[in-house]
Amino acid sequence: MKIGIDKYFKYALKFKKKFSNAAVSFNKKEFLIIKFNIDDRYYSFGEVCLSPDADPEDIIKILNSILPNIPEQTHDAAEYLKKIEIDDSLRYGLEQPLLYYLLKERKDFFNIIPDPRNINVNVIIDLEDIDEALKRIEKKVIEGYRVIKIKAGREDFDEDLKLLKRVDSLYGDSIVLRLDVNGKWNYHTAVERLSLLKNFNIEYIEDPADNLDDNLRLAKEQGLPVALDQTLPGFNYALDILENYDIKHIVVKPSIRFGIFNTIDLIDYARGQNKQIVISSAFETTIGKSVLTFISSFAPEYTAHGLDVYDMLEASFYDPLPPKNGKLNSIIPHLLKISKKYLIL
Repeated sequence: MKIGIDKYFKYALKFKKKFSNAAVSFNKKEFLIIKFNIDDRYYSFGEVCLSPDADPEDIIKILNSILPNIPEQTHDAAEYLKKIEIDDSLRYGLEQPLLYYLLKERKDFFNIIPDPRNINVNVIIDLEDIDEALKRIEKKVIEGYRVIKIKAGREDFDEDLKLLKRVDSLYGDSIVLRLDVNGKWNYHTAVERLSLLKNFNIEYIEDPADNLDDNLRLAKEQGLPVALDQTLPGFNYALDILENYDIKHIVVKPSIRFGIFNTIDLIDYARGQNKQIVISSAFETTIGKSVLTFISSFAPEYTAHGLDVYDMLEASFYDPLPPKNGKLNSIIPHLLKISKKYLIL
């Protein structure tokens, strides 16, 4: 198997309004969309998430320097891409044509390829006005959502608390809450504020403190369910934490953290530890989203993933995989037909 680059271009997803969490805010996401040639037999699309200062030409140079070194045997190629020291967004881009090839020619590579099924998803509520947040939550609950992820970490914690109390009074235990603080608090602030959250129906609190050691300490000492995302340094740390620490959930954005095959391995390892990997979107295009739904299908069916973000985008973005009733259909990526209807190519 040999992979080459046929063509590429820059593409942007624009938001209806600025998206904000405790760490960043932005109104668009940019990608490098790449058409790969596989053995002069297949074409596959992949995407690389671009940082604001990224130069697409520099990225293509890096990819072209790696592609000739990828082993021709598929198993060796997957292991090579899992371990090579590159930015994970580039890893994700390079792994997409390999995944396409495996699903077309080497389905035996996976022990079991999950059948397409409905995947539970959570809705995401960013740092918006409380009344607007409540309207959005009400709409999603009516639509059938039962897991609500709320971005916390406002400058005034009383505002976070006010929203949680309103949600609790309206819905009680009929919904499950996830809080994402994005590492906004230091350890002592986290201890103080987590003590005020113990009576809410919270599945986990994501990155309450601004570093890994303090989050592990909070999980051990405070007895609250802490999930890790941005404060997790790398893949090997994730394996160690799943085995040796009282962390039940790790949130992974494969398009910018770990890539495809490492994430599938992590899901399998977590299952053996009776823990969960929650797949989360970094606002991918249709191309990347199809891969995320495929990865999510390896997780236990009861896991709700953070993939319902596309109603935040401008109406010009057409989503061929829309969620319905709090669920999203998974799809085997090579079956998704990329056309002008989905993405302007």
